[in-house]
Amino acid sequence: MMMNVLIGVVVMGFVLARQLRVREVENKWVAQFIMGGIGFVGFLEFLQHQSMQQPMASLTLVLVVLGSLVLAVATAFVRVPSYEVTVVDGKVFRKGTVKSVILWLLTIVLHVGYDQLVTLLHVPGMAAVGTSTLLIYLAVSFGMQKFLILKRVKGESWGATVIDA
Repeated sequence: MMMNVLIGVVVMGFVLARQLRVREVENKWVAQFIMGGIGFVGFLEFLQHQSMQQPMASLTLVLVVLGSLVLAVATAFVRVPSYEVTVVDGKVFRKGTVKSVILWLLTIVLHVGYDQLVTLLHVPGMAAVGTSTLLIYLAVSFGMQKFLILKRVKGESWGATVIDA
């Protein structure tokens, strides 16, 4: 469990450091699959330490995780318009702004807050479910962000324009 937190902190530091640089947005999904896969292994470790023998506990777990993933998608929708997107020689580039960094921090705060809400509600067996799913959450959020940026380039914009250079 602690390893998931450490990995999440390292990944977020890496993410925030790279937000203000111009980065090519490729239609490749390897990073999201690797991050999601590592997150899934962490989630399986979490499940091994939980007693989910009652059907209600299993249903609750599914609902809690789905709620987290909906939050990941929603925050990506909010973040995408904050990026400057350019197309040069058919290649897509994005550069985050200060607003992008703030929205990424908000994304993490919302995930941690959601986890704390679940803990405060004393849902049996759900303490630390958010920590165990952090990398899955980030993979979904990154993936949706990339998907939406690529859609913007195709003219299916969500509140921002694309500059052809």
